[in-house]
Amino acid sequence: MLLATASYIYFPANATAVGERIVSTVQTILTGTQANMRTSYKHNEPGQAPPPDTFKEIPIGQERIVSLEEARSICPFPLAIPGYVPAGYKLVQVRVQELVKPIVNLKLKYSGHNLNPFVLSETNAPGSFTGGYGYDIEDATVQDVKIGGSTGKMIIFKNKDIKISWIRQGIVYELNGKIPKEEALKIVNSLQ
Repeated sequence: MLLATASYIYFPANATAVGERIVSTVQTILTGTQANMRTSYKHNEPGQAPPPDTFKEIPIGQERIVSLEEARSICPFPLAIPGYVPAGYKLVQVRVQELVKPIVNLKLKYSGHNLNPFVLSETNAPGSFTGGYGYDIEDATVQDVKIGGSTGKMIIFKNKDIKISWIRQGIVYELNGKIPKEEALKIVNSLQ
């Protein structure tokens, strides 16, 4: 009989509080070389009622390809568009998914001839947000990065993939792609 046990440790990697808004990132070390990066955001309005004790299934819209103008009219938040993209890249696809009202997920895909694409995701989190990402610590490095007035996490993988995630003013942002670190940081710091 094989008995397997898993142990885990939680430790805060970063916590920021601005008024009633709280952002925290916690890194969970799992067995051996596996780790999980979790980001949470909570906004408590004064007098806000707690969530109900019962759960019900809520329909979620299908992801669809739209124009940038359509995305602007669908999203309940102002879209952040990079003011800088590396030479040769252009916006090639806009995807929108209406989740639980009023939450919308937007994905902007940039690519170019013989260039690896990258995707910038934006999701509004009007009440709270918790997201996570598992990775192998032998195959990736994690760094805190400053993006405007926010602190985010950047994961750089040995295969040159990069993932940057951060939360600013109730919007969850994420950049994914196989692009150089310097270029990725220029892109996320140029959002307008």
